[in-house]
Amino acid sequence: MRLLRALMRSAPLTSSSTPTLVDYYSKFSPSPLSMKQFLDFGSVNACEKTSFIFLRQELPVRLANIMKEINLLPDNLLKMPSIKLVQSWYVQSFQEIVDFKDRNTDDPDTVRNFTDTVITIRNRHNDVIPTMAQGVVEYKDSFGADPVTSQNVQYFLDRFYMSRISIRMLLNQHTLLFGGKVKENPAHPKHIGSIDPVCDVVDVVRGKISLFLFCWKKKHHDLISSGSIWRFPLICTKNPFINADFQKLRILQCKHDLSCPLRNS
Repeated sequence: MRLLRALMRSAPLTSSSTPTLVDYYSKFSPSPLSMKQFLDFGSVNACEKTSFIFLRQELPVRLANIMKEINLLPDNLLKMPSIKLVQSWYVQSFQEIVDFKDRNTDDPDTVRNFTDTVITIRNRHNDVIPTMAQGVVEYKDSFGADPVTSQNVQYFLDRFYMSRISIRMLLNQHTLLFGGKVKENPAHPKHIGSIDPVCDVVDVVRGKISLFLFCWKKKHHDLISSGSIWRFPLICTKNPFINADFQKLRILQCKHDLSCPLRNS
């Protein structure tokens, strides 16, 4: 497991069993979760202990799966400082969650400490997307880019960002439901965790796309005017930071309207 094993040996919370645990948890598939399940749990029978029991098994599975995928990236990409930093975050978070796997679920202090750990992990991963994008920039600046590698990296980034969003959702829901003294958000009293149960998804998506298009065109006006970029490229091989921003729209499967290639003038 190359760099992953090296990071595990150097991480403060490492143990000799960590690589074995990554291999073990990565053999499982993440549990499929629907928005209805999130809403039902948060509104009807929200229980911090139940969430703890579920997350201490579910989070290692999701983390281990994406950690294994990161380790399959090209060796030169794995050597980039930003990629190493992202990997170290995942290794540390995995270790911190797995540390709870045999803890007493009936101990209130254990459950409370788990929630504190989830908050720490959530905050640690705040900058995962721009840091991963920076790692791709460092790689391209050092080694250039060929079409095959770029396509493979883009495929990985799609899966990586999807994984990050799903993990983030679990972390946020647990944090917002159980991590604060105030159980009801005064700014959004009807929200269940981070979810608005009466949200008009279609309307929000249309608004976000319009806003994103406006901001993107304003930011890249010179490139559009020169003809370097035609309309709204879904894949921009010259700027991975653009790709990182686009993942939110890719998830919504708006490719029929947004899948316009980069075109050189």
